[in-house]
Amino acid sequence: MPDASELFEPLENAIRDQLIPALVRREVSDGKRQILALPLRHGGLGLTDPRETAKMEYEHSTQITNKLTDKIYTQKLDLDYNPSDQQFTRHKNAKTSVMNFWKK
Repeated sequence: MPDASELFEPLENAIRDQLIPALVRREVSDGKRQILALPLRHGGLGLTDPRETAKMEYEHSTQITNKLTDKIYTQKLDLDYNPSDQQFTRHKNAKTSVMNFWKK
């Protein structure tokens, strides 16, 4: 659903009315809510408003899964395994790093 922003209203209400007050032990104003949505490096907590990020996250999700979605629709079995793919390389490096950590 490309424009599902309004569907995230209950989630934002839960974040604003339950999660944030539990974390900071007080109610927050609209201005403070916007500050808490900022990344940590900018003084916030990274608690973004899901209504504001829904469209962008949907677009990113469709871009990332585009190749796999096409394979499913066409019922092709090959997944075009490409070891030079950046995502594969990052995954392989992360896995190697974790494995090396636990070998110590």
